[in-house]
Amino acid sequence: MAELGNSLVNKIYEANVPDDFTRASEHCVGAIREAWIRAKYVDKQFVKTLPQFDKTSQSPSPNRSSRASLMEVRKWSVRKMRRRPRSCDKRDKKRLSKSVEDVKEKIDKIPESIENNNSCSSGKDEDTNSESSKRNSLKKRTSILLFGNDLDKQPIEGAIDLSSDQESTGGEEDETVGEEDISKLQPDLLLYKAAAAHNLPVMCEALALGADKCWINADDRGRSPIHAAVLSGSVMPCAYLILNGAKINAQDQDGKTPLHLATQEGHTAQHRADQHLEDDEGKVPLSMAEQKEHADIVTLLRLGRLNEEMKDSELGVTGDDTFNDVVRDFSRLACSHPERLQRPKNEDE
Repeated sequence: MAELGNSLVNKIYEANVPDDFTRASEHCVGAIREAWIRAKYVDKQFVKTLPQFDKTSQSPSPNRSSRASLMEVRKWSVRKMRRRPRSCDKRDKKRLSKSVEDVKEKIDKIPESIENNNSCSSGKDEDTNSESSKRNSLKKRTSILLFGNDLDKQPIEGAIDLSSDQESTGGEEDETVGEEDISKLQPDLLLYKAAAAHNLPVMCEALALGADKCWINADDRGRSPIHAAVLSGSVMPCAYLILNGAKINAQDQDGKTPLHLATQEGHTAQHRADQHLEDDEGKVPLSMAEQKEHADIVTLLRLGRLNEEMKDSELGVTGDDTFNDVVRDFSRLACSHPERLQRPKNEDE
């Protein structure tokens, strides 16, 4: 709730509400409320569709999406969302906002005929050619459909601390996940990329567009969005997918579950995953953690097994309360103070 909130979710689910459609209000009759809820959440009538592109020109069809600019768009990507304390983000947001405005101002100054004037540039001096080259380069860099900027929002005052899990902003200097050809733009891959970028607003938008939370990415080792979320290093996209019904024990083409990948990467947090599943090499998460000498993960996995054994015992004793307390403490530590769980990397990692 703190990560998304009503305003952002409504921005997605109420993007295209017709002026003549009757919205539900505090004192409306039940029939109106039911019609509104069904149209908004069940039929998703007001969600903005993905832009449609002409296969020959790669230009967006008119009136399909405000995200697509007037220039040609050939690739798309998802902006990585920072998983840091909100107090640190205020300064970053001001700097980012200024940078965005500077880029927009530069784009507005690009002549529409710049690409058609190359043949007439022979009589110009080197400085003019250099400036023209810079403008063409800027135009090329901005010809990417970027998801995430239009769903950004100001931090909620007094919101809970949602800092980085395992400092998951690693590699974030790139600001986006890998670019994809615009012909591959579809809700399933959008959800996958958004999970990898730990960008919940775009994940929410992809689900609203009908993305399959259990979709298999054949181009990335047969992994599903929850695999991508785990590899992002952030607990938030993992929890979001699980809450929305993703399969926590999904296995990729190498037989690895999200728990295998979390253990492999040294990410400390645990949901009710099956830790007895083996990958194609016959390894279970516990053996991987022991091999990598990740003491905190070994502790969590062994406690999980002990809890299972207590449930299955003839005495009928359960250690759920103790187990849940330990897991909660580890998860809070991973979320709020990841530096305390940082460990020296083994030479073979």
